[in-house]
Amino acid sequence: MFGPFLFLFPLLLTVLAVRAGMSLFYTVQQRPERSYLDDDPLYRRHNGYHDPALYHPAVLQSRVFKLAYSLGGRVTVSDIVIETGLSVDEAESLLQSLVDNARVRMEVDDRGMLTYEFPEIQARAERERGGPPAAGDRDSDSA
Repeated sequence: MFGPFLFLFPLLLTVLAVRAGMSLFYTVQQRPERSYLDDDPLYRRHNGYHDPALYHPAVLQSRVFKLAYSLGGRVTVSDIVIETGLSVDEAESLLQSLVDNARVRMEVDDRGMLTYEFPEIQARAERERGGPPAAGDRDSDSA
């Protein structure tokens, strides 16, 4: 009934066994997984070396807030470009993503200069300089 196909079954088992044995001795070279940062415009490569941790959005946001703190709560796109190494468009996109009019707000002065203000950081800087407490400040409520 199975006459001519009877020899194929042991042959198939032999091929599968050899294949399984080869996988124990040879490592299969696999394509590295794509990082979610590969498509992120804020992800940068410098001189063939890249450190994705430096350009992760959360790390960049932290760097922006630290820079704002060191500058008294007011930064420009140029400040971000200098600090992070991002392009002007990337720095502007990063700052725009932070604008929520509570922690970060965008202001345009009389000369048309665009600055990003961090009210919480500005209030803290005022307290540290010994200036008058801001409206709604905890210290002024208890006085």
